[in-house]
Amino acid sequence: MKHIKRKAIALTVSALIMTPTAFGFAAVSKPAFSDMPAVGHWARPGLELAVEYGILGGANGKIMPYGNVTRAQMAAIMNKVMGATEKADISKFTDVDSKAWYYEDMAKAIYLGVFSGSGTKLSPNVNITREQVCVVLANALNLPEASR
Repeated sequence: MKHIKRKAIALTVSALIMTPTAFGFAAVSKPAFSDMPAVGHWARPGLELAVEYGILGGANGKIMPYGNVTRAQMAAIMNKVMGATEKADISKFTDVDSKAWYYEDMAKAIYLGVFSGSGTKLSPNVNITREQVCVVLANALNLPEASR
């Protein structure tokens, strides 16, 4: 049941990600965001669910539903959804600052196998594309190569 719940959350979050969206990651319970879409907006229930589960948070009273998502933010989202705790050694990636907020999230996402880099680059501050989101989700759901 827990596995199904995680998949449902992952799919909900993926629907949110498929729209240009940026998120902070402070876990807060039912905050009021000044920029939350209006009641009846198609994205509001998904955003509220993600906030309720602690997957998304906001910054300065905003959830930024029309912004972009970086690869580091997506890694943090996936780690929360999947309950990641183990970390890979990512010291070979020259563009990941060990003091940055996302360092542990990138290490966890690499360990999980949902993210990969290119050579010595992970590009944590680059906006994630829809194509990349789909690959991350396929990796998270362990879809066979033929399904991708």
